[in-house]
Amino acid sequence: MPVTSLDIPNEMMEYLERITEGGKTRSKRNIVLEALEAYRKFTMHEWQDSYYHIRGFRYGFVSRRALEELLKNLTDEQAYEAGKRAGRILKDCCLATLNFDTTNKKNWSRALQIVTEYGWGQIQFDEHRIVVQRPFLGKRVLHGYLEAALGVQLSEVKTEEDVAIFAFE
Repeated sequence: MPVTSLDIPNEMMEYLERITEGGKTRSKRNIVLEALEAYRKFTMHEWQDSYYHIRGFRYGFVSRRALEELLKNLTDEQAYEAGKRAGRILKDCCLATLNFDTTNKKNWSRALQIVTEYGWGQIQFDEHRIVVQRPFLGKRVLHGYLEAALGVQLSEVKTEEDVAIFAFE
């Protein structure tokens, strides 16, 4: 692996030392490598001032609470349909900018990794179901989103905890 050096402002070095000493990471090297990986993953080289473009699409940062407020008056069916519309956007984005089809089962791991990276929750799946730990939005929205993005029919498994489970039909 090539070795490089760079000048880092004192304020940033103090920050690196503070989070390293606080046990948030193992080393300054890890912080820099993780930051570069995030820079690449979220195509930060395309960001301009307060315009954030990730994988070819513009994004804005909105809190979970603000989104819940926008969605609170939707019926279950409307929330499900809103999720489907958003899922089709992910599908189209992956086709257009990443050149892969999210509805192809062999690409599901990659698609669900992107959804996880977007902050929709920690997602795991097997041949029977999809499990979303700490979902970002309501289960009805997520249900429609995953169905449209993956091109499958899912049934919601009722849960009381902060987890969404969808079984393949």
